[in-house]
Amino acid sequence: MYLRPISRILSSVNPAFAGFFQRRRPPKKSVKDETSVLEIINRKIIRTTDEEVAESDKVIALIDATASVMETTDDHVQNLAASTEETAAAMENVATGSQEVGETAEELKRMTERFRVEKDEDRSNFGEGAGFGKLALAAH
Repeated sequence: MYLRPISRILSSVNPAFAGFFQRRRPPKKSVKDETSVLEIINRKIIRTTDEEVAESDKVIALIDATASVMETTDDHVQNLAASTEETAAAMENVATGSQEVGETAEELKRMTERFRVEKDEDRSNFGEGAGFGKLALAAH
């Protein structure tokens, strides 16, 4: 983790160091020249450090964004799970209701089988319901 920033710093200040040491060889170099070279090296170190911090800030922002997406996804998954449970419960209610309706239909069918309808062909008793069927209990 630390090797990359150090490597960048060293690669950016290497030419300045090389120039510094080459300038030191001649005996007539002034302190002012050496100070300006050190200032250049210092500025390059600061610039490289600032770049690394900026990149680190970008990485932190990306990590924060990823964490936010993961939290949102987790919320959606929990909502989906709850909806699935509610749907399953509703389907169980529908199945139970269907079974009850089927049982009621069978019971009604058995009850109606106990009766038979006889048609009264005698129209002389028209006022008394002639022509209408009569219910009689079947001999089952």
